[in-house]
Amino acid sequence: MNNKKVFIFSLSLVLISFAILFVWYTNKEKTQVQAAATTSLLRETAMSLGNPQSAVKVVEFFDPECESCRYFHPYLKSLVQEYGDRVHFVFRYAPFHGNSKMVVKILEASRAQDKYWQTLDALYQSQPEWGDHHHPRPELIWNFIQPVVDVQRFVST
Repeated sequence: MNNKKVFIFSLSLVLISFAILFVWYTNKEKTQVQAAATTSLLRETAMSLGNPQSAVKVVEFFDPECESCRYFHPYLKSLVQEYGDRVHFVFRYAPFHGNSKMVVKILEASRAQDKYWQTLDALYQSQPEWGDHHHPRPELIWNFIQPVVDVQRFVST
């Protein structure tokens, strides 16, 4: 009878120890994953909207010359409007197309004028004219963003 009590006590002790270690490991792993995601995906320099303190983060990698990115832009804007206070939206560049690096520079310059989102909207709206992959005409960009930003400040800096 004593052996049975010792066995049950030992088994209980092993199970409780296992449960404690499992909870500790799970929390540690979760913290490491969150830290890795924060370090690699969420850059302080990236444009963002919404609540930075939110547990929900949406990171969009976009290319301003990409037709798919242009297509999804209105949907993402509607998500920002609907969930902006409960979600942190982060926007990162993925400049894969030929003129994208130049357009990213334009976006960053418009950011200095607090016109980033308006410039992005103007670029996406006019993208079929300046960003045609068979016959790109990036020199037209200046005409499309002129109503939004002070283009002369781009040239002088």
